[in-house]
Amino acid sequence: MPCFQLTKVTDSIGQFLEVEWDNDAEKLWQFTKIKDGSGQETIFNYTDVGGQERVTSITPVMNSGLSTPQFQYDGNDRLEVIANQAGFPCQLGYWDNPEEDPDVVMTMVMDKNTLHGTVNLHTEFAYTFVNGVAQLEVTADPSGGVRQYSAGSASNSLVVTNERGFSATHHFNVFGGSVKVTDAENNSSYQVFDLSKRLARRVIDRELRISEMVYDDGMELVSPNVIVDNAPIFNPDTGNFSVVAFFRMKSGETGGTIISHGSGFSISANTTQVACTVAGQSVVLSLPGSAPLDDGYYHGVVMTRENGELKAVLDAAVTDDIAASGSADSSDPVNIGAGFSGRIKMVSFWRAGFSEAQAAALSTGGFALEYGVQGLVTYWPMDDGDNSSGKVVDWVGEHDGDIAGGTWEGFAAGRMATSSRTRAG
Repeated sequence: MPCFQLTKVTDSIGQFLEVEWDNDAEKLWQFTKIKDGSGQETIFNYTDVGGQERVTSITPVMNSGLSTPQFQYDGNDRLEVIANQAGFPCQLGYWDNPEEDPDVVMTMVMDKNTLHGTVNLHTEFAYTFVNGVAQLEVTADPSGGVRQYSAGSASNSLVVTNERGFSATHHFNVFGGSVKVTDAENNSSYQVFDLSKRLARRVIDRELRISEMVYDDGMELVSPNVIVDNAPIFNPDTGNFSVVAFFRMKSGETGGTIISHGSGFSISANTTQVACTVAGQSVVLSLPGSAPLDDGYYHGVVMTRENGELKAVLDAAVTDDIAASGSADSSDPVNIGAGFSGRIKMVSFWRAGFSEAQAAALSTGGFALEYGVQGLVTYWPMDDGDNSSGKVVDWVGEHDGDIAGGTWEGFAAGRMATSSRTRAG
């Protein structure tokens, strides 16, 4: 009699699944049925294939109107045909080269029959062998489209090129998860993983839209103080650069410094105004009618210098340009939130200047596709910090910040987040 068999799973509201097993010692602990709380059952049927018991069909008992999915195996005991509940089969093919690796390399997937008749749609796979290991090199789909795969110049990267010659480089983390996709112009999309769960948590695309993926711990870093080591990228001298930030203050919170880089540049806010300063020259912004900023809502501010002219935007309201051609360099570290009473959601730094339309779009969390993301060098989501390691991670570059102060508030334990798509901010 096998031990430690899972027989029932019950969630927090009493919904459950029951699992039944074939406890014949020769059946290798096969589960034979899964039943949910409403009585819906799925039965797994086994047949001896090459001396091993394998699933050959799955029967949905209660859904009597559906057919039984069928699984067929070839002479080498490999799965060869899958027939769905409508009875339409899909055939799989394998590389039969005894000198290489004949059993595990799939060469073809063919949809043999569809509602439109027998069309024999193929997707074919070709491989190259590297150190005796088969690596995918080419795929061809039924429409004639071809994808070519090759190793990227960076470690843990893969280049995919389509039939029109356009390429994208996929970058992988140490867990094998795709964390960034870069096109030929170095435009990128980013996927951030919850390192404790090895699961995708968020995706940020080239328009700076964020998709909440799996888990969100609900935590916010209140009154943050984050220090980022100085680096050449933060010293544009007299050149173009921009800073984007989203912040909010509740009643009773007074604001402070959002970001500063010594005497080079800074953004600060109080309950009625935001000040953007570059090389000693400042632009001061207010909401229409001098509405208060401690209203509990997030506000977006963009400071951009282009060709020696400084402009700033608060919630899409653009200021007039002023001259600010001095050096924005400093030997000090970048400090985010020092003395800030409130919450900072995100800060990003760009080595590029923006037009009024671009800056206004950024200040409301949007970034039109035609603008691209050229020049984005750091992106700090301040609510994505790792409280255990004391870091706020830079999603774009390698300029993580050290958390020197602040209080984490929110849910004490992780929770499943509803999959959603939001603007950055």
